Amino acid sequence: NEILNIHNGTTIQYNPSDRFNGILTHLGKGNASKAFDNKIINLTASSIYNNNDSRYQPRVVLNQTNTENFHSKSEPNSWLCVDFNSYRVKPSHYSIKSNGWGGKGYYHPRSWDIDGSNDNKNWDPLDSRRNETCLDDQAVSNTFEVRNQKNNQKYYRYLRIMQKDKNTANNYCLIIGSLEFFGQFV
Repeated sequence: NEILNIHNGTTIQYNPSDRFNGILTHLGKGNASKAFDNKIINLTASSIYNNNDSRYQPRVVLNQTNTENFHSKSEPNSWLCVDFNSYRVKPSHYSIKSNGWGGKGYYHPRSWDIDGSNDNKNWDPLDSRRNETCLDDQAVSNTFEVRNQKNNQKYYRYLRIMQKDKNTANNYCLIIGSLEFFGQFV
């Protein structure tokens, strides 16, 4: 990925051949999990399928080579949030990898919103996807452009993905294998 140092921050540009080497990985100096371990970022969720099972925790989305998946309970509007703590991010793209458990129809994200906030209360819509089929298979990934041109000019402390309808298995579990963001940060 090309890293540009410009007067208003650092830009991590999306590279189609390396869709999980973005801001989170950069903050972890080549390993997104280290950004979490070193408290540079934090991850929270609306719920966790099993709090006592490390395989379902929000932090597993930072390990792109794992077989674990973040897994929420089946509740409407389930979400996963990245808190960049002292950093602010202006996202241009984001990548999602579906769960590695099963093929078509096996609890893959289909409809979601990406939102940004600076107070974890008021959220600006950044991108919205409905009835996406590109993630409906085992451990497949795709990168999406942030489409809200008005709000993607701001920098945010929090970026959240919220499931807006049932997944491909027709329940409300938000299950994600990996997540990454691209754009500018300060």
